[in-house]
Amino acid sequence: MEIAYHRTILKTKTLFRISRDAYSQREILVVRISADGQHGYGELSEHPYYKSDINAQLDQLKSLRDNFPLTFTSAAQFLEAISAQHLHPFLLSALDTAAHDLEAKTKNISIAQLLKIKQATQANTMYTIGMDGIKKMQQDIIAHPWPLYKIKLGNDKVIETISALRDVTSSAFCIDANCSWTKNQLLAFTQRLAELNVLFIEEPLGREKSQETKDVLEDIPIPIVADESCCNMDDLKACLGGYHGINIKLMKVGGYRKALEMMELAQKEGMFVMGGCMMESSIGISHLAQVCSDMKYLDMDSNVLIANDIAEGAMMQKKSVRYGNGPGLAAEIHDTVSSSFHTI
Repeated sequence: MEIAYHRTILKTKTLFRISRDAYSQREILVVRISADGQHGYGELSEHPYYKSDINAQLDQLKSLRDNFPLTFTSAAQFLEAISAQHLHPFLLSALDTAAHDLEAKTKNISIAQLLKIKQATQANTMYTIGMDGIKKMQQDIIAHPWPLYKIKLGNDKVIETISALRDVTSSAFCIDANCSWTKNQLLAFTQRLAELNVLFIEEPLGREKSQETKDVLEDIPIPIVADESCCNMDDLKACLGGYHGINIKLMKVGGYRKALEMMELAQKEGMFVMGGCMMESSIGISHLAQVCSDMKYLDMDSNVLIANDIAEGAMMQKKSVRYGNGPGLAAEIHDTVSSSFHTI
């Protein structure tokens, strides 16, 4: 068995703004696990909010070389071998997804089949509109007609912005405030937003204010979804009773195994699940596609928004997911990438 990595930079087509940040590129680390002529791929990205630094992630990956099993028999066996290590969730996700990709390829089946999950036939996919001037956001919607939009907002001109966007489309909206609102703003905005066909609001207050979210949940007419507040099983348990849904991102929670455990508990407790992504290539998006069939909404447009994808794989459609070809994650890695991995 061999572990290797490829380090590169993904660039967005335009400057992408959210309430706390603006960026035009992210560095990513692609992890490859190889055995018996087959390769499994996973990836992670840099992300200041989640304290993911590529140099630190790479150092941690290299420090694991003595803990990897000599041979690969299954994803479960591989993950058990590294289970004692305290890995950053982003790195654990890259290794977890790569291991599942490799096992599925050795069995000539999809990851969905390996995990005993049906692939999605229909999906409520969303196109993301980044924060910008109102006219620019309107132009973005007109240029990209879609049944559902995720609108990135701060706490300024919220009603004015959504009203103006409603003038150019009848499609439904969801709002991602990325922790930028106060409790009073949440209470003040939601009635009008409901009238403007906003289906849900993602992380309005933030993880430090989860109790405030719980306090007002019965007073607002729009479902609230936890994202930054829900990164692991302990977070999910703390969110019960305080949110209507959770956003599962494989990278954030640590890969397939942890994502499926969290999805099961959330749905058992009556919460809906949406699937989300960081800035990822078609490697990460294709992994998300393998487990999206039970997700009510899908935010999987990162590979649509970047200018230099490194693979061909799953792609969102307006009401469905188009899967790539082949077993495993069903993605083809570009030749310029597949030929430039470094063994740890």
